[in-house]
Amino acid sequence: MEPMGEPQARRMRSILAIGGLLVIALLGGTWALHRWAENKRAVKPDLSKPAGAARTTPTAASAEEAYGGFVGVILSRQAVQIAPKFEGPLASVKVRMGDEVQQGEVIAVLDTSALRKELAVAEAVVLAAQSDERKARAELEELKLKLDTAKRIEKYVSAAEIAGIESQYHAGIAKVESSQATKLEKQARVRQLQETLSNTELRAPFAGVVAARYADPGANVSQTKPVIRLVSDDRFIRFAVPEEHGSAVHVGQEVSAVVDSQKLLGSGVVEKIAPEVDSASGTIFVEASLNEGAKLKEQLPSGSVAHVLLK
Repeated sequence: MEPMGEPQARRMRSILAIGGLLVIALLGGTWALHRWAENKRAVKPDLSKPAGAARTTPTAASAEEAYGGFVGVILSRQAVQIAPKFEGPLASVKVRMGDEVQQGEVIAVLDTSALRKELAVAEAVVLAAQSDERKARAELEELKLKLDTAKRIEKYVSAAEIAGIESQYHAGIAKVESSQATKLEKQARVRQLQETLSNTELRAPFAGVVAARYADPGANVSQTKPVIRLVSDDRFIRFAVPEEHGSAVHVGQEVSAVVDSQKLLGSGVVEKIAPEVDSASGTIFVEASLNEGAKLKEQLPSGSVAHVLLK
């Protein structure tokens, strides 16, 4: 065998050095993996102890650390669909989506032309009923006079004739009562139409913002077909707390609400806590006030999702 030259010897030494480094790295990795497995076994909980023994009382800090805050939704304290008390066409709608309104402000008016015509007819019918009643009373007075006269001269009038007059008199009484009932019925219809006309203006029951407009002038609306949806300016936040963190929340506690979509931060105070756990989600529902300024209020629409942090 011929001795190796200097270049070959250097190449062989490099190969041996690289191989040695690979062997050292492999041994080191095996040792590190072994140590990691031992450490994991060392911190494994003792399953022989009861599950409740290892549980600690949760705090606001631990809840925030575990969940990064609780997910909630910003809601309006009042929301209502405004619809008329009777069916009819719209004459005008004075607001659009996003408009602010004050309590009692007129937001829509129904077309009253058909109602006014119906009222005029009903009032005419009442006049006719009153005339019929007066006529029936006059006829009854004549029959009463005739009966009284017949009784005064009964020795000159047969009993059958007097009985016939009495029968006519009682029929006259029934006719008066019938005409009076008809008059009262027609008058009630007039009052109903007058009340309906007084309700043709739809007014805001509270101060708020128009969230939606469902109908335009000319559209037919009714109690089941509202004109607008109105929500109040006053907002609060409702969020869900896991059952195991329920003791970390109490009424009067300060909270912060972070709205990711707007990158906004609001504050508030816990007002109400549900007395029971929701069986479907395993959470407790909590409501907190939201102390937003005028500018922040505009940027926090009802329905926004927020993360609530307990203080």
